[in-house]
Amino acid sequence: QTCRNMETDTVERPTWLTNELLQKTLRSREGFEQAQIINSVVHSAVGKGENYTSIIFRIAFKYKKDDRTHEIQETRFILKSLSNAEILVKFLIETKTFEKETTMLRDIIPSMCRLLENSLPEKSIQPLSPYCYKSDIPHTLILEDLTTLGFKMANRHSRLDLQHTLIALKGLAKFHAASVALNEKDPSILETFKTECIYIEKNRDIMQSFTHATYDALINVVSQWNGYEKYIEKIKAVIPMYFDRMKEQITPKQNSLNVLNHGDCWVNNMMFHYSPNSGEVDGIRFIDFQLSRFSSPALDLQYFIYTSPNEDVRSQKTDYLIEVYHKELCEYLKMMGQHDKLISLEELKKEFEEKYFFGFNTACTVLTAVLADPSEAFDLEHFKEDDESSFDPKYMEKTYSGNRFKNAFQNLLPHFENEQSMGTIRDDEEFKVPSWLNCKFLSEMLSKEDLEIRVTEFDVKPAVVKGDNYLSTLYRVVVKCIPNKETDEIETFNLIIKTLPEGEMVQKILQQLKGFEKEFHIYEVVFPAMNPLLTKSVKGEFQQFSPKFVSCTKENIIVMEDLKQHGYKMAVRHVGLDLNHCKTALKMLARFHATSYAVHKSDPSIMDIFVEEMYKDTEENRKHMQPYFNSNLSSLASKVETWEGYERFASKLRQLIPCAMDKMVEAVTPKKDSFNVLNHGDFWVNNMLFHYNPDTDEVDDVRFVDFQVARFTSPTLDLQYFLCNCPNDEVRFQHREALIEEYYSELSDYFKEFNLDSELISLNKLKEEFSEKDMFGLLTACVILCIVLAQKEEIPPLGDIKQDYFEKGGGSILEIAYSGSRYREVFQKMLIYYEKKGLI
Repeated sequence: QTCRNMETDTVERPTWLTNELLQKTLRSREGFEQAQIINSVVHSAVGKGENYTSIIFRIAFKYKKDDRTHEIQETRFILKSLSNAEILVKFLIETKTFEKETTMLRDIIPSMCRLLENSLPEKSIQPLSPYCYKSDIPHTLILEDLTTLGFKMANRHSRLDLQHTLIALKGLAKFHAASVALNEKDPSILETFKTECIYIEKNRDIMQSFTHATYDALINVVSQWNGYEKYIEKIKAVIPMYFDRMKEQITPKQNSLNVLNHGDCWVNNMMFHYSPNSGEVDGIRFIDFQLSRFSSPALDLQYFIYTSPNEDVRSQKTDYLIEVYHKELCEYLKMMGQHDKLISLEELKKEFEEKYFFGFNTACTVLTAVLADPSEAFDLEHFKEDDESSFDPKYMEKTYSGNRFKNAFQNLLPHFENEQSMGTIRDDEEFKVPSWLNCKFLSEMLSKEDLEIRVTEFDVKPAVVKGDNYLSTLYRVVVKCIPNKETDEIETFNLIIKTLPEGEMVQKILQQLKGFEKEFHIYEVVFPAMNPLLTKSVKGEFQQFSPKFVSCTKENIIVMEDLKQHGYKMAVRHVGLDLNHCKTALKMLARFHATSYAVHKSDPSIMDIFVEEMYKDTEENRKHMQPYFNSNLSSLASKVETWEGYERFASKLRQLIPCAMDKMVEAVTPKKDSFNVLNHGDFWVNNMLFHYNPDTDEVDDVRFVDFQVARFTSPTLDLQYFLCNCPNDEVRFQHREALIEEYYSELSDYFKEFNLDSELISLNKLKEEFSEKDMFGLLTACVILCIVLAQKEEIPPLGDIKQDYFEKGGGSILEIAYSGSRYREVFQKMLIYYEKKGLI
């Protein structure tokens, strides 16, 4: 209806909503001090399902600007007051949401706009929200009607296309940046929004009841979707920990970027303006600030992205959306002089990932309201605080039963599963969590003598995909706990827990190698002996060789810090490392070797445990290892025989079979009165984690993991193992000499740092010794490289290997191992290389 049709109200008008009140309200705005209301009419501003927390009226009225004019003008107010829902009214009053929104619209946002105007005098700064009139009516807001300025809501059912989404995110970035500047100018002005009002203990029961009913309704609906049954238990697992997880998610971090969040940032709480010429969206204003809080900007991003963009934008452009938001945020922060508050894109994306549960909960509880038809929307008046039966999931099921929600949520479930945002434990046919990995184990492990830690929840998932680890089973565990009895503050530990691998044969090999004992000794004894030397060193900044170790008394269990949280990650093993990655790895290896030599010189007994086990020269060991070489080299020779142009190498490889064990024993045996160090022993690409500079994306650090095959012998074994298995083809064959020299340069520098004799080993001696170990490199390429380069579908099931497998000559598993196309491509070049060197 238009302002010209003013005979009757179309909704029941509150008795206090008189023309006198409207006139007083209009006169409170500058320029309208003498305005006179002639008449008014009241309509409902939104339909059912468009707003859940308020009653919203649109008031159209005619007025004269003052006594001197006869011109009658027309405009509209939006009047917003408390919902009729009893339970919601009580909740909104207790949480002071109307007071917060009033403060936002009358004080905070105008202050933010003034800061923007002062910082950017050359720009025309548009308001961030509608004008809010003064009103003495409790729990009531009277606002300008943005539709009179050409603004309108987008269609929530179809959600936002890319252009609308970008406009919304740029507006949000400006809003957030202005709030940072305001907080810097006067931190007290935002104090109200720094105190949480919703996820506090006195609201726990009512929030848990409502959430239980909501999730139960969702579960009942999802259980009827064919093919989605596997998600039921995962969604159920959310319910007991829901309140604590949300409390943890919304709590602002110290020393991190925090902003004033809109708090309810979905499509119906923003209004868009369109160019009168092109019809393209060109502006935005935000409305409804009842849930605003001061916390991580990732909360608004999660809320918005999982409710408001259409599916194509959400599924294909999320990274791009965050990048656009980040760029706009940083530009406004710089323009407003907040350079010290800048956040890197990497940090923002990490925060976004940390808030995935917040996004998952938003999708479960808000998305249905976004997509529901009026007939599917629930009525909050149905719920009664003192009537548990009103929280009946059956009543809420209709909200989740719409096709639009079904289509959207079915797309989101696999996404949230991948991000581990649902239940506390992932447990399916392909991944089983051991029974000992529970709250009791984690609490005992993390607790100290003077500090008992109470684990509230934990989440477990595989740390690596199939084919990325063979000598252990790795779990990535996120632990939420309360470390202090005096507070309820939740702390998070990100851990990697390592235990025995699956498979009879692999477990036996690992036990024979004393793999867990050796690795435990490195973390418990060797690194603590190395670290003081490195701390005293003046060469550069102290860098750890490995993740931080968490002591654990359980046998065959090693626990360490998860470096993923700090941006470390594995390189892609089957692609091979480029020159920069190789240099970074070898320089750190040189430090590791030099430091181990210094520790051994100070206390030789520290290294006693690192005697050779794999190629131990005993009759018993030869009996086990000779079939291993027989089977592998025979299978490899048979495969090479099928490679056109390389048939001649088959016989050369078979000639290695009788002497392979002797060659390996000779290679690993440390020479007396020679330069020996602690070797990593399994120094391939998946046993190193790289870090990247957030500005340049260049590799800038590396940490080592998996020391189960460590041995004390010549450093050239680690060099051979690495250079045969890890570099890409160009580096492997063209930069080998240069990398050895890079390694030696770093080794020499650390010898000087530790006051060791720099003449212990010369560069020429190192290269000579490296050449002596070429057969070690060749045999490593014959039996290890095929696994390093295997694509996912080419990964051999090593866990299926039985004790007598190699004695029986191998079989299909070795056939799989040597059939990889990438291995063939690389190994063919290596055959030529070693033929020229005279090894085959």
